[in-house]
Amino acid sequence: MPEASAEQAHLGAWHVAAASVRGTSHDERGLPCQDAHAFIARSDGVLVAAVADGAGSASQSAVGATIAAEGAVEVLDGHLDLLARSPAGFAAEGEAPDAGVPEAWHAIMLGALRAGARRIEQLADSEGRKSRDYACTLTCLVATPNAVITGQVGDCAAVVQLSGHGLVTVGVPQRGEYANEAYFITMPEAPDLLDVSVVEGQARAVALLSDGLLRIATDTSDFSPHTPFFEPLLEFVARSSRDDANGKLAAFLRSERVCSRTDDDKTLLIAVRSNGPAATSTRDAARGPGTTAEPEPGPEPESGPEGESAAPDDGAGSSSAERE
Repeated sequence: MPEASAEQAHLGAWHVAAASVRGTSHDERGLPCQDAHAFIARSDGVLVAAVADGAGSASQSAVGATIAAEGAVEVLDGHLDLLARSPAGFAAEGEAPDAGVPEAWHAIMLGALRAGARRIEQLADSEGRKSRDYACTLTCLVATPNAVITGQVGDCAAVVQLSGHGLVTVGVPQRGEYANEAYFITMPEAPDLLDVSVVEGQARAVALLSDGLLRIATDTSDFSPHTPFFEPLLEFVARSSRDDANGKLAAFLRSERVCSRTDDDKTLLIAVRSNGPAATSTRDAARGPGTTAEPEPGPEPESGPEGESAAPDDGAGSSSAERE
């Protein structure tokens, strides 16, 4: 089976590229990629996205991560449809929800979390397994025309760049008290662990990444974004066509320059706001390849972030692949 999936498309108000790639440690042991991602770029200018990272110790976590990511995006998209028809949720028909009501967004994100956990429980019951066999983290993001909202349980991360501002980490990875201790949506206490953030303002770009990229893409002392890693990627996604970008994001995540720094599964989803026309469909999800830049060697983790990024090679070949 191929070892990666990649996506890239111009979707109304957004240019989106995303890929989930099997890590070298899983490759050596013949294990599948246990990361997953999903997104919908809506014709009303709202982006809905999710990344899930399956627990390495859970035998069915690759399935669990896929169910969680896809289920969360579907539920969030449905909530947005309901809000679009509710004067209480929108200032006017088709406008984004009020970012000044975090309680409402907490309830919406909680609904997405519970939907993912419920679907996992139903599958586990049907297959005679335990929900913990499908354990995974989940990070969700909704980018409206006037706010960015994140909700997460676990150690993935969300990075946001508001128009006219620098990059910031909004969804900060959750870590347990002990090394390698992680939180999963299948835990009974998951609803209490849910962390929701609301940032007012229009986002120029957003990114979701699994923990396999944290040491390359962030300063692990505080998880602040490593700007030289992200800036070339944002630029490339913003100006790339689907054909031009085909497969480059997955190829980058499989490259030696990345895999020499992390042997874990890796997911990266990047979306850059477009000035182009809105999509013609309310729900526009693409399944196709993406693109990115290769990092230069950086300092060791204890002295700073590990990745430096160079401009993408526009002449590089492209390939299509599916997530394992």
